[in-house]
Amino acid sequence: MFSNVGIAMSAPVVKVTLLGTGTPFPNAERFGSAILVEAGGERLLFDCGRGVVIRLSEAGVPVQGVDALFLTHLHSDHTVGIPDLWLTGWFLGREHPLRLWGPPGTREMTEHLSQAYQFELQTREHTENCRSKGRRLPLGKSNRATFT
Repeated sequence: MFSNVGIAMSAPVVKVTLLGTGTPFPNAERFGSAILVEAGGERLLFDCGRGVVIRLSEAGVPVQGVDALFLTHLHSDHTVGIPDLWLTGWFLGREHPLRLWGPPGTREMTEHLSQAYQFELQTREHTENCRSKGRRLPLGKSNRATFT
């Protein structure tokens, strides 16, 4: 009668955490748009709004443990946390590139961010021995680029 109960109990777990559900208007109680999906050993972040690194910390998720970032669109309230996620994860020990998927314009945005933070990238790599692979931010297959 209950032969399928064991199968249902061992089904993969998908955990969704709403890190931020805010709007472009600053609100300390809601933070910027960011949703964390944990499944199959991966930590996937959808959008990267204001305060995302703080909210990850509050959720007990190491920032360097985020495996990929997916952007729904390029409004600032969905992207302003990218430098914090990218750079903080890197200097805290992320040893692999942070993969990124996004709509048209994402490649140009990452290229400009890389240029804007070039001094920090070079300084931390040479003075703090941050691993160079962790500083990269390649785009997903359909929109591939790399922070260098």
